Amino acid sequence: HNFIGDFKNLMQFMSTLRGGRKAVIFVSQSIPVDAYDVVDRGRARFGGLFSEVDTDWIDALSFATRNNIAVYPVDPRGLTAGVSGESEDGSVGGSQSTLDERIGLGGLATVTGGFALTNSNNYTGAFERLVRENSTYYLLAFNSGIEQRDGRYVRLEVRVKRPGLQVRSTEGYVMPRGRQQGPPRRPPPSSVLAATWDAVGRAI
Repeated sequence: HNFIGDFKNLMQFMSTLRGGRKAVIFVSQSIPVDAYDVVDRGRARFGGLFSEVDTDWIDALSFATRNNIAVYPVDPRGLTAGVSGESEDGSVGGSQSTLDERIGLGGLATVTGGFALTNSNNYTGAFERLVRENSTYYLLAFNSGIEQRDGRYVRLEVRVKRPGLQVRSTEGYVMPRGRQQGPPRRPPPSSVLAATWDAVGRAI
């Protein structure tokens, strides 16, 4: 569960940075958890089928979805053959795990409002799209009226009246858990990268 704890800490730190939308480029072949488990958990009552979801994972996605932190997973393997279960020679291969890994990366992107680059070598196009999405955007604030701090996933939809417009927005957010606390404090840097750490905090 090192990934979950580290990811939660990163999302918590990112939530303290000033600014509007924040982007995290996450380079990995896979993640050991499924973001959709948190979404599905919101459809079940506590003690039900999805009650075993790691609470740190719920907290991590709560930090991300409530603080405009979009995660953009990039699979460094690029374009590979046989992802759909068929190998290069046409035989059915054991690539279900690769497909599952890419679904996991895509789920993390979708839940946080980013997109995943998997089974593709078009890194230039993906980076251009990422810059485009994070250069021009609107931030909308609202009160959902939901007060229970139970880690549930709350769906939302953004619609516009003008015809011909395409809206890209997050599909929901994860409620925080437990009692409400004050704003998180940024821990003081204690490494040789202290200057860089402080510079990032001031630049955003």
